[in-house]
Amino acid sequence: MGEFIINRIKYYRNLLRITQKELAEGLSSSNYIYMLENGKKKLSMAMAVKLANRFNELSQEKGIILNITAKDLLRTSEEIIEEHYTEEFENLKKENMILKNLKSY
Repeated sequence: MGEFIINRIKYYRNLLRITQKELAEGLSSSNYIYMLENGKKKLSMAMAVKLANRFNELSQEKGIILNITAKDLLRTSEEIIEEHYTEEFENLKKENMILKNLKSY
């Protein structure tokens, strides 16, 4: 499991200002969350689904809508970067086409 995945769990936990114990409630132990965050355990798809649901539940309690999915927790940094730059590249292509069309008038 990559460092980025670990940091995503911690990132969302810190964003919601919740403890490892609060996140783990009804799922596992705070020690298990600690081990996930510190790379001592690998995040499984089943646990990613449970964590995503727990994050969404806790965020709604705080009046925040996150809509986190298991995929969000499991995506690698490379996948996120690729997705971001693919979107940026497509936007630049669209802007370039608009500029070309404007110049032709």
